[in-house]
Amino acid sequence: MKTAALLPTAGDPLLARYWLRNYETWRGEVDELLVYVNGDEAGTPLYEAAGAKIIGSTSQRLIHGVALTELVRSTDADAVVLMEDDAFVRTPPAISSRLERALEGEVIGCP
Repeated sequence: MKTAALLPTAGDPLLARYWLRNYETWRGEVDELLVYVNGDEAGTPLYEAAGAKIIGSTSQRLIHGVALTELVRSTDADAVVLMEDDAFVRTPPAISSRLERALEGEVIGCP
């Protein structure tokens, strides 16, 4: 089964570096990271260098749902985790354990 993390982000390079440092703690828990850079394209090369697939990049701000829709359409994963650039995973295997539950049909959310 294929899994993916989908990240809509404003693309700020400082936030991108910070988020990507945290991503290193759980990157092996998903098969792919797809990113839609929405606003500041300066962060795009940072995500690419980390192995992310950039599915869209724009200097114009889009409605959040548009970026999420494009991310979902761009993956063939069986289960996805919708990330935010202010979401940080502190304890592996937090992502993979939830994705396993999602693959069994459970819908999981967080406050």
